[in-house]
Parts: sequence; C-alpha cells; structure tokens
Amino acid sequence: MIQDREQLGRKLWSIAKRIKGSMSADNFRDYMLAFLFLRILSNNYERTAKKELGDEYPDVNALGISERSPLSVWYELNPEDVPAFEERMLLKANCVIRPEHLWNSIARMAHDRDGAVLHELEAALRNLGNESLQSDISAIFYNLDLASSNFGHSMADRNSRFCEIIAGIDETLAGISSEDGALGETYENLIERFAAASKNMSGEFYTPHRISDIVAEIVTFDGVKTRAGEENLPVDVMDFACGSGSMLLDVRERLGPGKIVKL
Repeated sequence: MIQDREQLGRKLWSIAKRIKGSMSADNFRDYMLAFLFLRILSNNYERTAKKELGDEYPDVNALGISERSPLSVWYELNPEDVPAFEERMLLKANCVIRPEHLWNSIARMAHDRDGAVLHELEAALRNLGNESLQSDISAIFYNLDLASSNFGHSMADRNSRFCEIIAGIDETLAGISSEDGALGETYENLIERFAAASKNMSGEFYTPHRISDIVAEIVTFDGVKTRAGEENLPVDVMDFACGSGSMLLDVRERLGPGKIVKL
C-alpha cells in the first residue's frame, strides 16, 4: 500500500511540476488537492447513490450508453423524484453532486478537450463550496480562483490548461477506488511533496508522516484501555492543530477494529 501511495504521489507530482508553470507550490497545491478531493467525493457519492437507488440504478453498459453516467440517466428518467433523492443524499453522503458535476463527467469532457470544461468545473466547485457540501471542508473548493491569469490570459487558454490537469489526474488514478484507502494515502503523499517544495517551512501546515506515525504510537501505547475504563467505552482524541487529519486517522487505525473512537 505504501508503495502504491508513493507511486501515485510521484505521478501526480510530475503532473503538477509540468503544468504549474511559474505558480508557487503553495498556490498550485490548492488546485491539485481540490481536484483530487472532488474525485474522492464523487466516488463516494456515486457508491452511496447506487446503494440508495438499488435496482433503479441504471446499468449503462446494458443500455449501450456507457459514455453516460448512471446518475445522469436516472435524473433524465425520474425528474419528479430528483428533489426527494437529493434530500436523502444530503443526509447519506453529506453533499449533493449533480450528474454533470461528478468527476467522471468532467474528466470525460477534459479528455475530449471540450470547451465547456472550465464552466462545468466552476459550477461544480461553486456548488460544493457555497451550497451543497455540509461541512467545514467546503472551504477547499470556494477559495479557488479558476479565472487566475496563471492558467492563461484567455478563457480558451485556461480551459485548455484545466483540461490537461483534469485529464492527467484521471489517467493517473484510473481504476483506483476510494474504498481501498489508496486515494486517501495518495492525497497525503501529495501534501507531503508540496510541503517539501514550498518556500515556507513544511511543518507550518503539514506534519511529516513519520512524525505523525510516532505520535499516534505514543498516544495509543499500552494504556488506551485503562484510560477508557472499559473496552466498549469511546476513546476521545483531539488534535488542536488538525490540518489534513492524518494524525487522527493514524490513531484510529492503530486502535484497530471494534474500538469506538471520537475524533
């Protein structure tokens, strides 16, 4: 898993180095991580939608329309049920992502060099940042400036640049599911690489994984059961300088399955 994490991180980092141009690592980091996070959110959203819709979830391969997303087909066939479905998804997935804003839809447009990629990307991030995503992490999206001249002086130039970024990420992560943890670990690896390339001190916003691992081991070393009282009582863990949350996740992983943890 560590090898996969580092390999994927290297591939994504090579995309960043090639495309970021004169932008600082600090500035370009936000775009790469936001796009990667959109991919993770979309995967989780589509998986949740498939469970929620059950037999109603369209099989686009059987229908001979594999170029379309199952959700876009379902939306088209069930327009009157969309509001109720989105209400349920807001509770189940903590956000609502319209079919045209899902990662696979935008990535398909990017591969085709569609001139509307920038428009759809802006709409997706605006929706997640300002309306849909029921979490403080929505700030990941609404701080991005897709109109920045760093990506080109014309809309066509910026559209082309974002097509290259999105298509590059999509090709690198093809076949990688967010369920197996590889995407989350790749996300962390990419943060580490941006931290190392930043002109600022890396520790200002990222704790290197080895240090995080040691802290997690200290916190959980021979005494968690005693402090918790009984094995089924929750263990509360707080990180006062929480950034990506990697230290908290390391603690939960070390405690093992069956332990109730409040992070």
